[in-house]
This record gives sequence, C-alpha cells and structure tokens, in this order.
Amino acid sequence: METTEKTKRIPEDKKETPEDKFEIKAYLKTEFAQFYFPCLSAEAALKKLRKWIAVNPELH
Repeated sequence: METTEKTKRIPEDKKETPEDKFEIKAYLKTEFAQFYFPCLSAEAALKKLRKWIAVNPELH
C-alpha cells in the first residue's frame, strides 16, 4: 500500500531546534518546571524546581 502523504524535506541549516519551539512569554512556575523535568508530573517537577531554587542563594 502506497502512502499519499508527502514528507517535507528541511535543509540541514533550517532544521527546527528546541530554541525555535520555546516561545518567549510569561510562564507559570509549574510550566517552567516541566521544561526542565518533562518526564515528571506537574507537582513533582515544581517540587524539584523549588529544591533547586532553595539550594541556590542567588535564585532564592
């Protein structure tokens, strides 16, 4: 069976990077935590981010 869907070829210098997907805007702390810990739940990611902040005096 042939697929009719065509794949779009993107040149190497034009490939999308993670920075391209990151939208500059105000994020909730929970959303921001999930960028750093995408495999964790929202609550677990926030808890881990809070620990990072507590350990770093410049962030606290």
